[in-house]
Amino acid sequence: MISHIRRRSAGWLALALALTASSGTAWAQGALQQRVQQIAAQDGGTQAAAPSLTVLQRLRQQALERERAMELPDALMRWRFILALNPKHAEAAARIPVLEDQIKLLAATHFERAVSLYRKKQREDALREFLLVLNYNPDHADALDYVRNKLKPPDWVYYTTVQGDSMKVIAKKAYQDEQKDFLVAAYNNLSRGATITPGMVLQLPIIESDLRKPSVNVGDVLKKAKELLDQGQFSPAIEAAESILVYDPGNAFAREIMNASYYTQAKELATQNKNMEALSMFKNVEPGYRDTREAMAAVQNSLKGVAEEHYKKGVQAFINEQLDSAIAEWEQTLRIFPGHPKAQQDLDNARQLRDRLQQVQR
Repeated sequence: MISHIRRRSAGWLALALALTASSGTAWAQGALQQRVQQIAAQDGGTQAAAPSLTVLQRLRQQALERERAMELPDALMRWRFILALNPKHAEAAARIPVLEDQIKLLAATHFERAVSLYRKKQREDALREFLLVLNYNPDHADALDYVRNKLKPPDWVYYTTVQGDSMKVIAKKAYQDEQKDFLVAAYNNLSRGATITPGMVLQLPIIESDLRKPSVNVGDVLKKAKELLDQGQFSPAIEAAESILVYDPGNAFAREIMNASYYTQAKELATQNKNMEALSMFKNVEPGYRDTREAMAAVQNSLKGVAEEHYKKGVQAFINEQLDSAIAEWEQTLRIFPGHPKAQQDLDNARQLRDRLQQVQR
């Protein structure tokens, strides 16, 4: 599995994750049973009915394929599914303890290698090995301690959770692989499977995605974009993030930088009472990002108040037979608040009246 992986110039952590298999081995019995029921239901079965041979054959084929690819945790997960569906399945019963022993041995081997590299101050290689340990055993306490407290990735972004997020959903957004949820847990001192609520700010290590344009050095671009964001250079940061989103629209890191850039500018403009500009910036931010909905609503309410002042000035100007001034005020009202309930009709009437007066004066 390792031979076909191409290392990118700034992608040492990407390489570490590319080396990992697709899931861990810690499965709670309840979650396993629930997933088995989902598989059976998708294949037309029910809880009470015996599982179809098609389901078992498909899972067996997938398990064997992953064993050949040395994706052992994923293979183990499928053998466990098979045994849960058919407790008398002899092959699954035989393969599970073999794979468990292999996985334990691999985790121990990688941990020993990681510690040795760490002591030699080869920190990047050590982190790669510790991540491999966590892939095989997500609950390995010593590996978690090294990753969380002694070793840090070269850079990361902050992701604000939204409704519907879970660790797997976030991993899918960030790494296009939901099985890398152990990264979300490890770098945020969370247990795997912990409840995620909207508004949490999580720290995610930057890695490269598989982009459609290999020449784009994603790691370098993301790091540069984050540096620009931290320096308050929002336009260049947005431009850098957009250069990634052109080829990888789902890249969570680039989207986070885009959201943070527009959001920060919008909040600063709102503080300066430049509400029109603030509203324009907020419209570029994903609605679920931080308190965007509430902040945008506050700006809109403020603009409605300003628009109403212009509307009243227009009414007063109309009463004073200052038709051009009235038209100008109502035009400004609609620029600020296009949905004003009276300004558009009054503006149309005033323009018609001005046209008639001009015709009479000719």
